[in-house]
Amino acid sequence: MLENANKYHLNIKLTHEIGSCVSFLDVQINNQDGKIITAVYHKEASEPYIVPFKSDHPRHIFENIITTALLRAIRYSSTLQTFNHEIRALKLMLLYNRLNISMLTNDRPYNFGDDWRYNERTVPSPSTINDKICESIIRRDAILPGVDRKIELLLYLGIPIIIVVFWLFQIIHWICSKYCWNEDEQQTENLQQDSKDLKEVIIHKDEPEDLSVVINPKMKLLATK
Repeated sequence: MLENANKYHLNIKLTHEIGSCVSFLDVQINNQDGKIITAVYHKEASEPYIVPFKSDHPRHIFENIITTALLRAIRYSSTLQTFNHEIRALKLMLLYNRLNISMLTNDRPYNFGDDWRYNERTVPSPSTINDKICESIIRRDAILPGVDRKIELLLYLGIPIIIVVFWLFQIIHWICSKYCWNEDEQQTENLQQDSKDLKEVIIHKDEPEDLSVVINPKMKLLATK
């Protein structure tokens, strides 16, 4: 049967293995004392390298990488120890690709602690789980915020703030122009008027001995007395 299957496609070859540990696609099956234990199979040739987070790929690719790794750990881990080992391997993979783990635990966390508890329907066997169970496990803000979401949040909050700041500057400008700047203009006009009177006295023939009398009329009356 394997010989006929290997003739179906030149690039697809099937082999048979007999042993206590067998891997098939991304699943590793172990036989320990007659118990079948499953785990995630990691290829040493490709892992732990993934697409760098600084690349220009669409943001959903990076979200899918982490989501898929979590789904594999939940589906294929038949024991708690195996599950914790897969979570640790995921953390190391992210660190190896220069992603700060604090982003996952503080900003928008993948909570790798006690909140990631087993679901009774998924632990006993590596059988596939339905979409509702997947959403209940993964939907905890476990997806890193993409660039589009950040831009949308910036526009949603930034534009109203800019409008408020603009009107605030307009109100401050109106108050200053009405109460502060008018006094300065009045003082400037008084100085100009005094300078004009002083100029007329200087060019007048009967120039007084004390020029201060021109500026202050009271002093002029005292001078005449």
